[in-house]
Amino acid sequence: MRQGTGYRDEVAPSLPRGARRPWASSVLAATSVTLAVVTCLQFATATPVVAPDDLLTELAVAPGYRIEVDSSGYDLPTAIAFVPRPGAAPDAPLYFVAELQGTIKVVTRDRAVHRFAQVPTWGRQGHDLAGASQQGLAGLCLDPQHGYVFATYTEPDEGGVLRNRVVRFESEPEVFGLAAVAATAIAPVLATVQSAPAHQIGGCAVHEGELYVGIGDGGNPREVSVPDVLLGKIVCMSLAGLPCRETRYQGDGARAYVYATGFRNPFGIHWVADRLNVVENGVRLDRFVTVTPGSDHLWDGTDESLASLAEIILPSPFAPVQLDYVPAGTSYMDPGWLGHFVTAGFGSKNVPSGVAMLGGARPDGRAGTPPRYLIEYRGPEGTQHFAGVALGPDGIYAVPMLPIAGTSGAVLRLSYDPPAAHPVVVDKASGLFRGSDMPHLSSLGCTSCHSVAGQGGDIGPNLDRFGINWRITEFLESEEYEAHLASQIRAGGGGSTTSSLQAVLKTRGIDRTWTWLGYMLRDPDFDGIDRQMPQLDLSEAEADAARAELFSVLGLSRTPNVVGRSLRAVREQWKAVLAGAIAGAIMLTAVLMFAEFLWQRGKARRAGIRSVDGAQQQAAAPKRTSA
Repeated sequence: MRQGTGYRDEVAPSLPRGARRPWASSVLAATSVTLAVVTCLQFATATPVVAPDDLLTELAVAPGYRIEVDSSGYDLPTAIAFVPRPGAAPDAPLYFVAELQGTIKVVTRDRAVHRFAQVPTWGRQGHDLAGASQQGLAGLCLDPQHGYVFATYTEPDEGGVLRNRVVRFESEPEVFGLAAVAATAIAPVLATVQSAPAHQIGGCAVHEGELYVGIGDGGNPREVSVPDVLLGKIVCMSLAGLPCRETRYQGDGARAYVYATGFRNPFGIHWVADRLNVVENGVRLDRFVTVTPGSDHLWDGTDESLASLAEIILPSPFAPVQLDYVPAGTSYMDPGWLGHFVTAGFGSKNVPSGVAMLGGARPDGRAGTPPRYLIEYRGPEGTQHFAGVALGPDGIYAVPMLPIAGTSGAVLRLSYDPPAAHPVVVDKASGLFRGSDMPHLSSLGCTSCHSVAGQGGDIGPNLDRFGINWRITEFLESEEYEAHLASQIRAGGGGSTTSSLQAVLKTRGIDRTWTWLGYMLRDPDFDGIDRQMPQLDLSEAEADAARAELFSVLGLSRTPNVVGRSLRAVREQWKAVLAGAIAGAIMLTAVLMFAEFLWQRGKARRAGIRSVDGAQQQAAAPKRTSA
């Protein structure tokens, strides 16, 4: 296994903002300037101890799957790439991990972690991952034939302007090594435009001897359809950084690199056979799309444009990053696995981070495969983000960016193993969203049988807004059900059951559903209908709490009284009410001011009249003369 040579070359100079170099000089720069190989010293950690399940309970996984820590010792890891045919020795490289601040680490079969190389980045990225911290080393991809490791990253130039860059590290062909022996900056044309945090260069993929790279829009959607500006593009180049053999946009310079246009943040790219697939995040939705070479993929700054060509839409932002494909029949997946894509998601306010499956093969009779979680982060919002995912030899490997399971940072391995299945299970049949907090319904076991607002089991009927508000309410208001209750009352001869049935009949609409639910939770067969629901032996208070929680989660409410209807109208139309109140106050003020004006004017006129009358009386009085 070839080790590092210990030499150090000059770092490639940054390009000034807005600079444009002739193609000949760009080739010269790309082929003659090398990056520093950071140290031939290798720092190895001890073989990590697999974290027990109680340290990973903040993660939920798909039913029947096991999750464990495979290796640890990372700081803000962002991507993972496997050696396709690793050597057999314990110290043979198995996979590479990128860290946001610029370090590339290699993990051997014995799970020792070594520093492989370093790229220059901003270097002050914080664990809050806010703003400027969302820049740095982003993507990794390998070319085993030549032992190349490609890294995509951003680096501020001497003026502080963020630039997209690609570097090619050299190592042992096929099996790679523990440290890079050379590094070359390629395709400096990518750095001729300004990049931006979270809209920077992204993932990469090597396919048939050529390198494909996704580049974000730099926060400038107006340029994504312009071939001469390398923003919002998929670019293609040779392994030396020259334009690909077949160019999609005729001409020299930047446009010669463009494979497709019209993207926002194509961070996840992956080839399956002859199809290049992309996942990217929008503003309020994400998309999965197959790339059409030489075509505009329509991003113009709106989510509507992003959805236009999407094969799969994620209606709330999961913020997908790395993408891979897991074929059907993979030994460590569940028996029903048909072959699907997997992607790591950074997460958002309404969508937890994690790893999701989507697309790929379609189940019989279904038009597609909707997204669903394989790994879902259940901790507090914003306290964990996933960025990397890759298909390994014995599992799906996932990369959470922040410390987890008592480690500084870890790579996790997911595999189907029912006897050792993780105790916390994803409770969403499909869809990526932040589940509602349902402590009462969960503790009673309701979500084990029923899907409540998309969460839970599939044994009993779905309890969603439509099902409660229409299907159940419609049944309870049917003539057949009312006749059934009446017959039960006649046959009952009084008692608590009769009073319960009478209470149900006295109400209408959603109020009847509310009343019926309270009795049914305490006694599933109270109305004489045989149900499969088990007897829960709830107290009245427990039934009321469960009923109230169900209505709250589904956004349902009982029919309010006059005061309640008025308050609800105010809540629903508060903007109109506020505008009306302000307009009314202005009008009232104007009326009062006008009334005050009229009163003061009248008062002045009355005072003037009295003054004139007084003067006239004084003038008319006889004057007295002294004797």
